[in-house]
This record gives sequence, C-alpha cells and structure tokens, in this order.
Amino acid sequence: MTKPLFIAAQHVKEIKAIWLDRPGTHIAIEWNGIADTAEQEGIVRPLLAKYAIQAALVEDTTKIRALNESLGLAGKWYKGMEIDELSREEAGVIAGDVVKPALTTGLLTNQESDGIKGDITAYFRKDLVKVRSCGELRSAATQQEWKEATLGILEKHMDSAKAVAIYALYEQNEGKKLNTDPCCDKQGDCCHKK
Repeated sequence: MTKPLFIAAQHVKEIKAIWLDRPGTHIAIEWNGIADTAEQEGIVRPLLAKYAIQAALVEDTTKIRALNESLGLAGKWYKGMEIDELSREEAGVIAGDVVKPALTTGLLTNQESDGIKGDITAYFRKDLVKVRSCGELRSAATQQEWKEATLGILEKHMDSAKAVAIYALYEQNEGKKLNTDPCCDKQGDCCHKK
C-alpha cells in the first residue's frame, strides 16, 4: 500500500532515501539536507495525504533510537523499491494460508498442496507488486479478482466442487484471523478491518 508513496518519494529532491520496516508499520526517511522537523513534515504530510496513508511522527526518543539502530540490520527494513520483496514474501504466506486449512482437514495431500501452493505463490508474486492505491488494493474488485484467480488455480488441480470447498475453508480461516489478530487493535496500514 506504500508503493505509490515510495515511487513519488523518489522524485522529491528533499528525500534522499525512504524505508519501510518489515511489519509495514513504520516508514523512515533520510532527508537531503533538511534538519527542521516542521519543514520535513511540510514535505511528507501532503505525500501521505495524497496516498491516503495515516501516519504519526514517532516522538519517543527511545523508540526513535531503536528504530534507527534496526535500520542497519539485515531483513528488518526495505529501502525504496525493495518493498516489492515484502510483497513477494507475502505471496508465499497467502499461498500457505490457502492450503493449510485443507491440509489440516485432509482435503489435500502434501503433494497436492505443494503444486497448488507453488502456482498461487507465482500468481501473487506478480500481482502484489502492481502499483495500486490503498483504496484499489482493498477494493471489492481487487478482492474478487484475487478470489477468481485463486479458484482458477485450485480448479487446475481438482474438480470445481473441491476447489470451492477448499476456498471456503480458507475464507473461514481468514475470517477467524481477522477477528483475533492483535494488529487490528491498531490504526494504520496494517489493519485489514478498516
């Protein structure tokens, strides 16, 4: 959801670099010669608003220090367009989430699930790196597109009735996660309940 922001930030001369942390909850900006916080906010606020990203400045010095220290740690932050790697990783998570309930209930064997998981991962690795606004990403049209694509992949591996049953298990499992995910107690990009 931050990809449009990161693309725009590349064209702002005052921004030297921009990062997203692995959980997708913090954005860090390296400024190009600007030290004044008010001036920095004057540059970044319109960008955040343009892409409907709600954000608050981290003011706690201990938290700032911890975030700054973590910037140098491998795998903790994605710089610039490296954020696509986070989307590619998410593709595998989605694929695993689709097949896991079917494996647990015995609707799929491990061998069947491996083929399906590979195809779903391949689809989402391409689709999740597309440039979309927050609204487009969460839209009913995008959600329907993903559902149809996933069902199509399932139907390549089995009959339609079994594919629908597996997808229904996935949806049921995702619904339970949304109702228990502690992330959803927070406001921000990570919350799926908005």
